[in-house]
Amino acid sequence: MIFDSDNLAENKLLVLYVLDQMKLPLSSGQINQIVLENSSINYFALQQYIDDLFQSKLVSKNHSQGKSYYSLTKQGKEILELFFKRLPENWCKEVNQYISEHRNSVLNESRLIASYTKKGDEEFWVQLKILENESVLMDLSISVASNQQAKDIVNNWKRHGEKIYGPIIQSLIKDYSK
Repeated sequence: MIFDSDNLAENKLLVLYVLDQMKLPLSSGQINQIVLENSSINYFALQQYIDDLFQSKLVSKNHSQGKSYYSLTKQGKEILELFFKRLPENWCKEVNQYISEHRNSVLNESRLIASYTKKGDEEFWVQLKILENESVLMDLSISVASNQQAKDIVNNWKRHGEKIYGPIIQSLIKDYSK
């Protein structure tokens, strides 16, 4: 564990740095995963840091799909640039290495959204979304007959949504009158 939970300002800078390096909005869970896996900061302190940064307008919070997503504000970016040198170099290297190794899974989690709910005795409602730069490219809802079908669709979408998206679009724009 490379971070010292006693350095309040540096720990808040770390959160700003993570948001800056990821270059996309992150859910609280994603921030938790990145920071907690690479630091000695405890969960409750981290939640307080995120809230403090939001209250100070250094990060913004948007709600989508029942989750809050945090982004670095212009003011947060300026603060990070001003005080960046306070972050130990090894912290930045560790965060950069972690992000490099896990960026694709975080991106996919942010871009490919899938869930299902039970609607009746033998009916499940599956909701699939694909996002790009916080814009919805596709929002698809379908009804399936079994829990297993719903689980399979959700798992396939989360793992292969970008591959599935193209054929769906091609199928929808195909001229079937020929």
